[in-house]
Amino acid sequence: MTIKDCVKSAMKSFELEDFVYTAEEKEVFNKVANNEISVEEGKAIFMRELTRKYGTKF
Repeated sequence: MTIKDCVKSAMKSFELEDFVYTAEEKEVFNKVANNEISVEEGKAIFMRELTRKYGTKF
């Protein structure tokens, strides 16, 4: 299974639970899936956004 397959599978799993991704989140996931950024870089982007949004460092 490729990283692209893994990302698509994970996203689909959450969508089946009625989670709706923002356009920005989808963009980060697509960059990870296409090896434009690493999984670690994608994770860091999401952590920064969570910290900015909720005011707590995760």
